[in-house]
Amino acid sequence: TQLTPWNESPLGAICRAAGGGTPSRSNTSYWQGSIPWASVKDFSGESIYLRGTDEHITEEGLLNSASNLIPPNTPLICTRMAVGRCALTVVPTAINQDVKALVDLSGIDPKFLVRALALRGQELDRVAIGSTVKGVSTEQLLALRLRYPTTDEQGRISSVLDTLDAAIEQTRALVDKLKQMRAG
Repeated sequence: TQLTPWNESPLGAICRAAGGGTPSRSNTSYWQGSIPWASVKDFSGESIYLRGTDEHITEEGLLNSASNLIPPNTPLICTRMAVGRCALTVVPTAINQDVKALVDLSGIDPKFLVRALALRGQELDRVAIGSTVKGVSTEQLLALRLRYPTTDEQGRISSVLDTLDAAIEQTRALVDKLKQMRAG
């Protein structure tokens, strides 16, 4: 089989970044609602999926803040503190100002994009600036150059990696169970 050349372009040529915000903490009616609200602490680097968040906001909190509700299957990336950590939403999720949603994808599969960005996380972290809290600007993020194959090949690569991730997760669960048995 003949290999097809991979495309290379800045991230900004294949998507745009949408930001978020934090509802006022002094207004308790904005918090402890049903809307997952993602912040940097929710990104573990262990999974490509963001399956849950520590905090939730209300509809009122969403409407009265700069936060945005991001649809499922949208890549998210941290641009402050844990720069470069990324995940894919599985449910509609609001985001704070330290997270960017990559929307309006053109020619790239969301799962492939999250994995490609995860490989480049250290590069983003190296260009991050700040004396107390390191971060990258939206311009720096969108200037990041990515290489990617055709969408068909992206799907095949993601499928293989999904299989490997499932095997790793099953192995972790077995190891945890065996540790509990040994402790017992």
